Amino acid sequence: MSDDSHIWSEIYALDSKIKECNEAKTGIQYIKNNCSSKKDSWRTSFDKLAAGSDLYEVKSTDLFEGNMANELGGKVTEAIIQVNGGIAQSEALESALDSQIKKLNQTIERLYSERASLVRQLD
Repeated sequence: MSDDSHIWSEIYALDSKIKECNEAKTGIQYIKNNCSSKKDSWRTSFDKLAAGSDLYEVKSTDLFEGNMANELGGKVTEAIIQVNGGIAQSEALESALDSQIKKLNQTIERLYSERASLVRQLD
């Protein structure tokens, strides 16, 4: 009888670990979804801006010419690099979060397997 209580204690401990892993996975998935949504929003906004404007061509007769056009052109180029860099970093973050989710899924599967083995010992 005491063997069964020890097994039940282990089962309850595994249930607690499974619950913690599932909660962590839910939190990470929420963060990943937010990151993905923001990245998609940035990309859509940037694509609309780039497609509908002379974003890459700053020189404009009687408005921006010479040094001013060159200065603005440099700032536009820098802004484009920063936006693209931000998008790339958010994609890297999404990938890292996916890896964490996969690891948590593997841990959850292992814990369920251990739990099932313990339950079989009760029979």
